[in-house]
Amino acid sequence: MQNLHPYSQYLCRENGGAVWYINTLNDESFEKLILPLLSESFDCIKVKHISEEKIDIFDKQLTQIDRKNLLNEFYSDEHIKQINIKFKTPSSFKQNGI
Repeated sequence: MQNLHPYSQYLCRENGGAVWYINTLNDESFEKLILPLLSESFDCIKVKHISEEKIDIFDKQLTQIDRKNLLNEFYSDEHIKQINIKFKTPSSFKQNGI
C-alpha cells in the first residue's frame, strides 16, 4: 500500500524568478513544514550536491483555505462531467496494483 502524504510541493518559473509552492492538508504538516518556512530566520536555501551558492528568498506568502471551501471548490453543486488537469510535476498512476 502506498503512503499518502498530507503535503505537496512544486517549483515554477514566474516573472523572471522561481516560486516554490508548498501545500499542506492537516495541522501537523502545517506546523512541521509551513511554520518553520515562514520564520524570519529562513531567508535563503542551499541545495546540497548542486551548488555552494545560496538562493535568497525575497518574499513569502501564506494562503489558507478552510476544509469546507476546499471541498466546495471541487464538489460544487454544478455537476461537472469532465475536468481538465494540468500537471506541473511528473506523475504516474498504478493500474491493477502495478
